[in-house]
Amino acid sequence: EERDRFYIGITADWKVGRVKLSLRERLQYQHTHSALVYEDKYRYVMDNEDPSLPPQPDSKFPDGDVEQKDDKHSTLLRSRLTAKWDIKNCKIEPFASVELFTRTDEWCGHDKLRYRLGAEYKIDKDNDISIYYMYQDNHSSSNPAGHAIGIGYTFEL
Repeated sequence: EERDRFYIGITADWKVGRVKLSLRERLQYQHTHSALVYEDKYRYVMDNEDPSLPPQPDSKFPDGDVEQKDDKHSTLLRSRLTAKWDIKNCKIEPFASVELFTRTDEWCGHDKLRYRLGAEYKIDKDNDISIYYMYQDNHSSSNPAGHAIGIGYTFEL
């Protein structure tokens, strides 16, 4: 799928003792272009009687069925709250965040939640690397819930 995305956002930071709290609000507009999609792309079933047999195409979706997906426009409000802990004399900074995705064009509550837990290592004044675990709880069938490990690199100009 071909997509175009545009963002506008604002961030506010507070320091409470050794904890830095950050609240980011981001408005995201997304346009997904129309496309032809083959319905049998991932529609295979296992033979429960003999699991040694290779997966077979699902009979509900005969080969060659094509679906026309129309253009879609969506607007999301992405709200993220992050807490970072400053440990004295340590270059490693643990963090935790929660991000809420809410559709503003079709009100149906929140679409998904993302939870992150990780640590950031300050290489020098302008460069950081981070590693984190993320769990995504999705209320949409297009992107299922799941777990991920991430690695990041940040630099300042």
